[in-house]
Amino acid sequence: MINIAIRADSSTVIGTGHIMRCLTLANAIKKTLRANIYFFCRQAEGNISQLVLDAGFDLVQMAAPTSRSNGASTKKSSEKLAHSEWLGETQENDVKEFIALAKNQLLNKKLSDCISVSSRFDFIITDHYGIDARWHQQVRNITRKIVVIDDIADRAHECDFLIDQTFLCPVSRYKKLTPAHSQTLLGTDYAMLRDEFNLVYSKGVSKQEIYTQRKERLHIQQGATRLLIMFGGTDPDNLTLQALTLLGKTSNFRLIDVIIGTSAKHIAQVMEFCQLHDEMTLHIAPSNISELMLSADIAIGAAGTTSWERCAVGLPTILIVQASNQNDIAAALTSENVCLSYQKNQLTHVVTELLPSIQTHVSELESMINNSLKVCDGQGCQRIVDKVFSRVQ
Repeated sequence: MINIAIRADSSTVIGTGHIMRCLTLANAIKKTLRANIYFFCRQAEGNISQLVLDAGFDLVQMAAPTSRSNGASTKKSSEKLAHSEWLGETQENDVKEFIALAKNQLLNKKLSDCISVSSRFDFIITDHYGIDARWHQQVRNITRKIVVIDDIADRAHECDFLIDQTFLCPVSRYKKLTPAHSQTLLGTDYAMLRDEFNLVYSKGVSKQEIYTQRKERLHIQQGATRLLIMFGGTDPDNLTLQALTLLGKTSNFRLIDVIIGTSAKHIAQVMEFCQLHDEMTLHIAPSNISELMLSADIAIGAAGTTSWERCAVGLPTILIVQASNQNDIAAALTSENVCLSYQKNQLTHVVTELLPSIQTHVSELESMINNSLKVCDGQGCQRIVDKVFSRVQ
């Protein structure tokens, strides 16, 4: 039995992507190995920590953020990270709280099981833009290995493994940010997607079959007739309602599926709007996202981790960049004609002008389908488990 601690957060500001990909990885580990997995999460506004419990993992609740902005640091500005406030505390206080809680978890497990349990974790995983090498150094004596999940490469890490699922991620990106002994698992071969996006495993269909099915459907329909809208779990800028309002005036889509999370800030407004339009169906934290993506002909969505999900099912997408840390993802995918990408202040142009144009441009949609399917195969989690976690058994 191995012991794993995961330090990650979710909130209206942070979004839900960090917790969701850690949950996906945790499920893959649990499916393959005997493991005790603990999530250490700060209780910020709009968090989805309940999903950790729903998935059957231990949730260790850390104190609520010390400020409404998710934790303004008292350190000098030169020591702060670009996303320091996302941590909800200074790194010094956060790691002290984590270590105290972590030691309690190990002790409680040892007493409750009445067996020999190590006083250290086998792995500590961090997936947080507010954590860097200073935090990692403080937990070295309570873990065998440190695993970092990152995708913005803006700070140093003291780790044994670093995972960045960004498309076309170069080795040089982390050369100066990780120690010499650290192993890097880079690119979409390591995209952390749920089993439902491994279509060979979940549906018994190949990439070629998906491409053929989508191509034939576009030709029969003479274009895209079913649209999927998904701006992330929290959508703090209310882009979902903005897009729906524009579509309500101009759309000729037969069906419009809308996906939002339970912690979405404007969920009531979106629900009310969808109820007034027969062609719109709202799905709140659905369990069949891959099915909805396979049924859609085109999507408008956020440039976060769902980008790899859409690629795995070959869904042509217009990406809307909502934050600066999404620019690299959008640029890489656009350069390979996997998608089209725009900033959130261009949403009106996207919905009223670009979308109607590309909707009937079948050859362009076919190209995006083909290029998307080349990006990701949905088997990234198993590769990570094999290369990182299985070796400790």
